[in-house]
Amino acid sequence: MTEEGTRDALLSRWFDAPVEAVWAAFTDPDQLAQWYGPEGISVDRDSVRVEPRVGGPWALTMLVGDRTMPLSGTVTEVREGERLVVTDAMPDGTLVTMTVELTAEDGGTRLELRQGPFPVSGCVGAEGAWAQAADKLAALLGAGRPW
Repeated sequence: MTEEGTRDALLSRWFDAPVEAVWAAFTDPDQLAQWYGPEGISVDRDSVRVEPRVGGPWALTMLVGDRTMPLSGTVTEVREGERLVVTDAMPDGTLVTMTVELTAEDGGTRLELRQGPFPVSGCVGAEGAWAQAADKLAALLGAGRPW
C-alpha cells in the first residue's frame, strides 16, 4: 500500500474590517458560532468554549443535518490580535494544528490560515470548507457591527 503523503490546507483572505474585529470573530464564542464551518453546517452555540490563552480550550460542535461533529482543541500559542495556534482533535482522533495570523493591510485585515496536516486527497476539501467559512465570516463582519 502506498502512502499519499500529507500537506496543510491554506487560506489567505482580506477582510474589510479591522484586525480587532477579525480577532474577535475567532475568539468570541457568540461570533465563532455564527460563521464557523462551510455552507450547510452550523455550530451549536452552547458547545463553544474558547479561552484565548495558552492551555485554554478551543472547542465546538458542528451540526451537519442530524449528525454532530465535535471538535476539541487546545490553544498552544497566542499573540493577542496577531496569532492564534490551536491543536485540534478531529472526530476520527487525528491531531491537526490550526494557525491563524492576522495583519493590518490596506485599511482592513489579511487572514493567513494554515491547518493540517491532512492527507493530500482530503486537503482540497478542507481548503474549500475554509473558503466557504471565510465567506460566512465576511458576511458577519460586514453586517454593520460597530467596530
